[in-house]
Amino acid sequence: MRVPAKWKDFEKSELSVAFDQLGMHLSIDNPEEETKENVLELLKHRIRHQRHRLNKHFGKFTMLEEAIRNKPYFGGLTQANWELLCTNLFSDPQYQERCKINRNNRKKMITNHNQGSRSFVAARHILN
Repeated sequence: MRVPAKWKDFEKSELSVAFDQLGMHLSIDNPEEETKENVLELLKHRIRHQRHRLNKHFGKFTMLEEAIRNKPYFGGLTQANWELLCTNLFSDPQYQERCKINRNNRKKMITNHNQGSRSFVAARHILN
């Protein structure tokens, strides 16, 4: 599956393929609208995580051409998709600046989230 630079770049045909692939792993008989929204959020999270992993791989190389030649083995990317991400996203100065700002903001966090998938409301209920 292609990894888009932005979620908005994901086409509807690709989205239906992604739903079909998830349907093979999940037992969804009659998906309601809420279920579809949850699956969409799951897909968004997975693609964001995949972009993070790809950006980490891109960061191992000092030259853009070297990074393009060394497409990662994970993720099932095509060479064209990898080149597009390298040239249009990872090497973009605005993207790099945003990554730097986010990295610095994460360092400022005093405490890390340690509740796992449990919501804050559920955790608070357990404590009371």
